[in-house]
Amino acid sequence: SKLRAPLIMKVKGFLLQGCNFDGGKLTEPDPNMSEFMLLPTVYLAWVEAENADIYPENAKANIPVYLSGARDKMLCKLDLPNSGTQNDRIIQGVALLLSEEE
Repeated sequence: SKLRAPLIMKVKGFLLQGCNFDGGKLTEPDPNMSEFMLLPTVYLAWVEAENADIYPENAKANIPVYLSGARDKMLCKLDLPNSGTQNDRIIQGVALLLSEEE
């Protein structure tokens, strides 16, 4: 991992909505995919602002994380590796969810 931080959290169970994930980055949605995709284990860390850009600007997307599929409670935003543009992911309504329930 490129991430260097004093505390790194291992998180399981994020659901991705709006695009695909190829194991390393966000990709274009597949028309045959289900609405929600269970992501593999994700590693998160708080990093100092001057060290925050671990992904190149043209290879990341800032994705909102919601408590549920209702999308009424945004918890935070996370930078994820991305094969498209930030605008692609905004138009597709990409989000991470902790639960698919409304």
